[in-house]
Amino acid sequence: MSLTRRQKWRIEKIQAERVVRANKAADSNQNLGNSAEVQIGLVITRYGQRLLVESEAGDLVQCTARRNIDLSVAGDQVIFQMSDDNTGVVTALLERDNTLERSHKIIAANIDELWLVVAIEPHYQFDLIDRYLVVAENGNLPIRIVVNKIELSKNIEQVKTDFAMYQSIGYKVSYLSVKEQIGTAEFKQQLNDKTHIFLGQSGVGKSSH
Repeated sequence: MSLTRRQKWRIEKIQAERVVRANKAADSNQNLGNSAEVQIGLVITRYGQRLLVESEAGDLVQCTARRNIDLSVAGDQVIFQMSDDNTGVVTALLERDNTLERSHKIIAANIDELWLVVAIEPHYQFDLIDRYLVVAENGNLPIRIVVNKIELSKNIEQVKTDFAMYQSIGYKVSYLSVKEQIGTAEFKQQLNDKTHIFLGQSGVGKSSH
């Protein structure tokens, strides 16, 4: 059985505490209290020099990062401590299990599953699908295909025939209508206790999943 995200956090906490102790001498200039608790967090998003980090308890904390650590991305597990103004300071970046790169730039890390979202409208393009699959394979990342907006199809059997070639080589394909709630309940069951990244062109419904 694979570990959940929170189980992984607990296992890595011992390592995290060792890293923080090694950096303790540099903490005094970060406006941290002496009793600031060491915490493990998950980076939800980054905007400029600020990070939105989810704690193990599920709290969202606005954080800044120390200058001597690498830039973090969505999916990174980090060590942080609360400062006096109820924001956080990221003091270390934990080792990444995997990364997703685009144009030689890391855009996400520690991914359990990639989902390539395509749609009936704008109509799916096979060359674009193939490029996304190559990116995933090069990063050794599991990827599945989601065909959204099937309510717009006049011939769903033809759509399934189009994607049968991907299924024949091992890719799983889900057919959904977020608008009509077709296939969505079963799909959501696959998203529990994992870190997911949704890929796809604009307008296919990535934010609806």
